[in-house]
Amino acid sequence: LPSPQTFVTAGRLSTQKNHALLLEALALVRQRHDAHLVLLGEGPLRSLLRDQSERLGIEHAVHFWGWQDNPYAIMAAASAYVSTSDFEGFPNAVIEAQACGAPVLSTTCPYGPEEIITHGVDGLLCDMGNAPQLAALMSQLIVDQRGREAIAQKGAERVRRFDASVIVDKYAQVFDEAMAAI
Repeated sequence: LPSPQTFVTAGRLSTQKNHALLLEALALVRQRHDAHLVLLGEGPLRSLLRDQSERLGIEHAVHFWGWQDNPYAIMAAASAYVSTSDFEGFPNAVIEAQACGAPVLSTTCPYGPEEIITHGVDGLLCDMGNAPQLAALMSQLIVDQRGREAIAQKGAERVRRFDASVIVDKYAQVFDEAMAAI
């Protein structure tokens, strides 16, 4: 990764993912820390996000790595995984990052993050659209190594509840109950 203080995000470069918020927050973080951001994914907003990083004066700290066949090693090596989506169906990348052992910071967008993350225990949650709060939490992850490691460990443990074997057993239980009711 470009720096020991590198944040990673993955997803389509689209309005829904609100990478613009993440760039604003990174500019604030960089006032105190030599932090970098790696964006994994492609999409229609790539050039606009590049332009925004230039306007913010952080273009040298923002790295567009495009689509990756295996993003998991990158997630595992990052200081943290950050999701700034405005809405999600189910944020798979958040769970994948936790499974990789990365601490996760996410906005409290509808549908997903608050069902997955308990703030301060197995991840961090930020209000949507709040760049100063996001920057403060990113900075916290940089300076509080013990806290970052604890969140990463708890996240990796907690994400096991989404393991296929656990989910299959739950589906089987629901089907059994439905059949018994007939």
